[in-house]
Amino acid sequence: MDYSRKCMSIEAIVDHNTTSELPLSPPDSFRSRSPTLSPNMEYMSCSSPSSERRNSFQLPMSVEERRYRNKLASAKYRAKKQASMKSMTSKVSQLMSSNSSLQKELLKVKQENEVLHALLMNQQQNDASPATQPSRSQLQQHLHSSLFY
Repeated sequence: MDYSRKCMSIEAIVDHNTTSELPLSPPDSFRSRSPTLSPNMEYMSCSSPSSERRNSFQLPMSVEERRYRNKLASAKYRAKKQASMKSMTSKVSQLMSSNSSLQKELLKVKQENEVLHALLMNQQQNDASPATQPSRSQLQQHLHSSLFY
């Protein structure tokens, strides 16, 4: 495979080890097969405004050149889509991990809330009968043990 053909190969576009200095134009062999300008040849008009700035007319491309460019565009699209999917998969994995961590934290906070609620109810009941009130150290020990299990 000659250099110009290798530069335009699908592998060169998809392979991430290649430098970005590779030209994105068809090899010289394609240009030589393209029709040349002649007085009786009709031009194809471009419809996009950006291409109108460059040229208002273009020579028709050969079938082989169109197929080749289409192959390159398809390969580039597939590589871009694959990179996008990889990025999304990574983001989903990270979010699922974060969600799991937050769910565990939520469970701990709910359990702490239940313990504190039970202590409050116990305290209110004991306020009615001061003889059976737990000591402050007992409350702190109970709260501490419920937070770190």
